Parts: sequence; C-alpha cells; structure tokens
Amino acid sequence: AYLVHEYALRRPLGALVTHAERSRWISEIHDLITFGSREQYMVIPTAFYDFGLSPSVGARFTATGVFAPGNDLSARAATWGTNWLVASLGDHYQWSDTTQLATKIGFSRRPDYLYMGIGPDVRKSDRSRYGLQKLEAGSTFTHTTGDAQLVVQAGARWVSVRAGSGSSGDPMLDDLIRDEMVEAPAGYDSPYTALYQRVALTLDSRSSQPRPGTGARLAVYGESDFDVTSARRWTKYGASLGGAIDLGGHGRTLKLQVAADFVDPFRGGMSRAVPFTELATLGGDSMQGFVSGWMRGHSSVMAELAYTWPVWFMLDGTL
Repeated sequence: AYLVHEYALRRPLGALVTHAERSRWISEIHDLITFGSREQYMVIPTAFYDFGLSPSVGARFTATGVFAPGNDLSARAATWGTNWLVASLGDHYQWSDTTQLATKIGFSRRPDYLYMGIGPDVRKSDRSRYGLQKLEAGSTFTHTTGDAQLVVQAGARWVSVRAGSGSSGDPMLDDLIRDEMVEAPAGYDSPYTALYQRVALTLDSRSSQPRPGTGARLAVYGESDFDVTSARRWTKYGASLGGAIDLGGHGRTLKLQVAADFVDPFRGGMSRAVPFTELATLGGDSMQGFVSGWMRGHSSVMAELAYTWPVWFMLDGTL
C-alpha cells in the first residue's frame, strides 16, 4: 500500500503538477474553458470511472451571477451509450452567507445497478445487475448557523426499472427472474411517481473543507414519500454519529462513526409494497469499499472505522 501510494500516486502527481505550474498550464486551461465579459461562464469536460460500474464521459456548464447577484446556473450531461445517460439543469441562489435555495431537474438512465437480494441473507450467487431510469425535480433550502445546518427538500421523482447490461460479468436480474432463480423484488414491474418531503439536521464541530479536522458530527433526517400512481406510502428516517481526530494536524485523520437507516410503510402489513429501489442500502457513500446496493433492506446499521490521509490537493486516500 505504501509503495503504490508513494510511487504510483504521490510522486507522479507531484512531478506533473510542478511541471504544469512552471509551464503555466493552469492559466492556459482556465482561458480555454472560461468565457464571457466577466469570465462568468465555464465548460468543464468530465469523466467517471469506478470499479464495478460502467464509466462515462460528459461535460458540465456553469454560469455565475446570472439574472441577479448570487444566482448561479449549472447544467450537466454525460453518457456511455444509449443505456447510460445523465442530464441535469440546476439553479442556485445564495441569499446570504448562511442561507441558500437550489432547484434542480435531472434525468438518469443506467444499466449497471447492483442487486444481491433483500435482507441479511445476501448470497454471492444472487449477485446481478439491473437498469434504472429516473426523472426527478425538486428544491432544497439550506440554512447554516455556527455548527448547525438545516436542510429542507421537496420534489417528485418518476422511477422505472429497465433491463440491465454492462461489462461486469454479472448476470442480469431480468434473466434470473425469468429462470425463477430469484423472486422479483417489490416494485420491479411497476413504475412509480413519488412526491417526497425531507428534513435533515446536522451538527458538526469540525472545521470546514477541504479537509475537516478533529471534532464530532451528528446528523438526523426524516422523509415521507407518496406514490401518486398507487396506494403505496412510506417513510425514511435515520441518524449517524461520529467523531474524528486529526493526527498531527496534517490531514491524517482517524474517524469512527455509527449510522442507522429505516424504511417503513405507512400501513401495517404492507412492507413489501415499498419499492426495492427505495429501501435502505449499504455500499457507495455509506461503505466506500463496496459497490452501492451491496446490501439492501428495510433497515441498516453500520459501524465504520476509517483512516484518511492526503495524497494531493482535493485527493485523499481512505482505509
């Protein structure tokens, strides 16, 4: 691990960035991707790669100070063929240093989502892929004061399951269901349109980005969802608690956190009515060592001990 970090990452990056600074690459790239009388417009090419998922390439456009001071526009598009499409348009208005309002509409279509069953009895033999198509629109109000942040969201999302594909080597969930090797999860054959409302409160004593240091963090949230195409209703709620210690003040941080998430139907005895795409999941952001969707159920509990160290600017390693 040390040899890879030192000789495959840190030193090559250091040599590249040093050469780029001396050759004024940063200024040349900045002039290439920005335009406008105030350089308020920017177009950035993007690329995505993650183990176990399909890659993509695209572009992101931003416009600052549009229509009013503090109002920014953004647009993003990415693709990896007709089965991998992402597009979004957003508006972000900064009322003050502590209050902001963001509105976004986005469309996504991906064929590589992971499914390994529901509940604790996950088996490697059931590992498969499915596709998902989603259209979502909503607004987010954020207010920050001191160490506390309040986030209120409301919107709607339309979700439909598609046939999966990809180069992962995993079988497709469609095929396993057709061959009666696994049971179709709830909501697999029924698209839905959900109206949602969400409130989240975070208390964080750590310093601001780019690298939070020593401190504690508590986050709680609650969400209600109403499927306008059926009688399905469900709630999501959960909390996380953690602490971190910066070992020496150089961004080498040891942190411990525990988290729990729950998804419940409004009506008793209708737990299977909650679409499987809305259940609590482990993987991805919640457990970085696993592809998102590795575990899925009506509740999840996680305890995580992590060590994070800086590799380069805005690039960290995590163990």
